[in-house]
Amino acid sequence: AIRAGAGTFVTHLDLQSSAVLQGQIWRLLSYGLLHDGVGHLIGNLLLFYFFGLDIERQFGSKRLWVITALCIMGGGVLATLSASLGISAPNPVIGASGGGLGLLVCWCLLHARRSISLFGILPLTGQQLLLLAVCLEILLAVSPGGASSSATHLGGMLSGWALITGASNPLRWRQKMRLA
Repeated sequence: AIRAGAGTFVTHLDLQSSAVLQGQIWRLLSYGLLHDGVGHLIGNLLLFYFFGLDIERQFGSKRLWVITALCIMGGGVLATLSASLGISAPNPVIGASGGGLGLLVCWCLLHARRSISLFGILPLTGQQLLLLAVCLEILLAVSPGGASSSATHLGGMLSGWALITGASNPLRWRQKMRLA
């Protein structure tokens, strides 16, 4: 859906940290369905297209949906935490950028040595693209007037990393603790 004013539909689906903390947990996923204009929507769709296709081929459609949803929710959790701690402004958040950037991280980790051409001119490996994306997001997070919700982006990226590396699996933690 594209945001069309601040009607009841939008205000009950966007990510508002105070509402999530009051129990409206559906907002941790529903905000990803709203976008602030066609450009915002197209930008996110391009992330899903370029990085989601390979992930879908490797894991299947259902797992792609699960990975995307978990990255969107991870972005929502970090944005809510960041706003509630006063690290970022408690502004409402919309868009699926956390999911798209989570897929980018997943793709980069799965295809670290694969080369792609950024904007058709700059050849980068998955490792280089990951480093560039993380550095740009951190730069936007610390710069005045930066990205609208760097916490959402970073949360989606962290979720993608945790899902692909297995860091999100408590059983794997136990196995590692036994080996240490």
